[in-house]
Amino acid sequence: MDTPMHNEHLTCIDCGAAFLFSADYRARFASDDLALPKRCGRCRQARHDRVETASARYVDAFSDVDARRALFRERQKKVKKGQP
Repeated sequence: MDTPMHNEHLTCIDCGAAFLFSADYRARFASDDLALPKRCGRCRQARHDRVETASARYVDAFSDVDARRALFRERQKKVKKGQP
């Protein structure tokens, strides 16, 4: 038996602000089998931006062949010296 969907106020785990989790979103989350959101829209976007920026930095650092070669050489020097 389905329970009726209703609006609910949740508390963001990052900033502590209350945010509305509407019945429409609740239905969408339920149909996709997702857990309740933990962050408000602003904190969710900020987290997304941080992860995206970190990922882009990682890709930039290792997509450059010269940078990878330099990193490899540095690691080889440390290995020869007995450093981890």
